[in-house]
Amino acid sequence: LCALAGPGETLISDDVHGGIADKVDCQALAEVAVKGFDQPLRPWRLGPAEAPVAQPRRGPFVGRRGELAQLTSILETTRRDGRGHAVCLRGEAGIGKSRLVEELAAVAEAKGFTSHKTLVLDFGAGKGRDAIRALLRSFLGVAPGEGKDARRDAAERAIADGRLDDDGRVFLNDLLDLPQPTELATLYSAMEPEARDRGKRALVAALLRDVASRGPVLVAVDQTLSASEGAL
Repeated sequence: LCALAGPGETLISDDVHGGIADKVDCQALAEVAVKGFDQPLRPWRLGPAEAPVAQPRRGPFVGRRGELAQLTSILETTRRDGRGHAVCLRGEAGIGKSRLVEELAAVAEAKGFTSHKTLVLDFGAGKGRDAIRALLRSFLGVAPGEGKDARRDAAERAIADGRLDDDGRVFLNDLLDLPQPTELATLYSAMEPEARDRGKRALVAALLRDVASRGPVLVAVDQTLSASEGAL
């Protein structure tokens, strides 16, 4: 179902739909044959919930005080020196990495940092769901799940405001999963893969520099690396 879903789209199985049909609007799609299943499956396109789902209340932050102090020190050094730092937290799932970074983000925001956080649970393989695309959308103010029109408007604003050069539009369209106009599609298809990657990296770096020029910023990527390991 992940492979069948388009950008910003969530598909669910018939069984899952039966459990949430009274809470969320869903659209039935045509049955599809899926490898490993004897019978065709009927996927449902998930619509907006009737009301926002309340975020669970976090309990008191317990433990990891030493690690939090170390990370807070890095924040202070970054703000004082005006130079960025990269930190990798790696370990088994469930040891509190995400909770630690949540606490760090709260500390950072209290100190005047802008935070951009993204959670990648599908090993970065889903189109539009990898860390770079998720962060780019956060930098542009595009909320998760927003449609093509919202993404296009955000791209136009970034270029009109001078945050990005118009020359980067072809890479921006790719990263935002927007259709390329005919002339750009021809240009992009003629590029070598290495040139495309360089262009996309340069565009994301330029946008991050723009975000950082407006004040201190914390960027956090929470990504599952395997069934039992993750990193931030």
